[in-house]
Amino acid sequence: MRSTINSMSIRERTCVVCGEVIDECVPRLQKYCSNRKCKWEYFDRIRKQIRSSRESLKRKRERLKRQARDLRDNTAEAAGIGNPKDFTPAAIPVNTRRVRHLPEKRRRTFRDRLMQLIGQAAAERRSSARSKDNTTIQMNCDAQMQGTELRSILRNACAICRGGCCIHGGDHAYLKVETLLRCMYQHPELQQHQVLEEYLSCLPKKTYEDSCIYHAEFGCALPRHLRAESCDSFACEGLVEIKKHAIDTKSTRFFIAAMEGKNILRSAFVDGESNPATLHILLVD
Repeated sequence: MRSTINSMSIRERTCVVCGEVIDECVPRLQKYCSNRKCKWEYFDRIRKQIRSSRESLKRKRERLKRQARDLRDNTAEAAGIGNPKDFTPAAIPVNTRRVRHLPEKRRRTFRDRLMQLIGQAAAERRSSARSKDNTTIQMNCDAQMQGTELRSILRNACAICRGGCCIHGGDHAYLKVETLLRCMYQHPELQQHQVLEEYLSCLPKKTYEDSCIYHAEFGCALPRHLRAESCDSFACEGLVEIKKHAIDTKSTRFFIAAMEGKNILRSAFVDGESNPATLHILLVD
């Protein structure tokens, strides 16, 4: 009786191509049988799915940019823009979460994890084997922080989005041991408790709900030199397109539309040609 139950509980795997039962010797995650033709067919299907997904995403991006182009033309006069075609349309994500008082429970959770990271970073710092690697980390991050006109444009685009990429920061804020190591190398005079206080003192009273603990109403409450590496290096698809266009065409004029699904929730004319150091943002909600 027991053997019957056991045999019934073991579900036979079948090949997604030919439907035949897959041998037990085949790895559990493999979805095709040992027949080479099935293997080729399976990966051919995967390639087609990836290609179809990319084409679908491309069509979606083009549709969003057409919407942004139409809104640009319709709102240019009200925004005081004489020639809207000078502003390249670009679509980016948008943050729609609400701002709430930061709960004490989140503060405690963040503090406890941060204390662990600082302890690990301090131990790593004392290890001579990691000193060269950490110095390299510090130098690379310092280079990333150097401001440019392009970075100003991208920062303004992020301001229009209001932090859509911050939502996964939670109570860890993307901080890692490497982040704390960089901070310690940049500020060797700080003790562990001072590093902890430096981060805790930056916590805002209000943050966006279900987002990074430092995600405040007017941007990241954490100074740039204390942020995780990913916060400076990450770029959504919309930012990537803006960056590529700016580099290829030397243009600093964009009409940026922050979109949720098919709806444009916020938009702006970003003009950096008159004074690249202080870009002009004209919000048209």
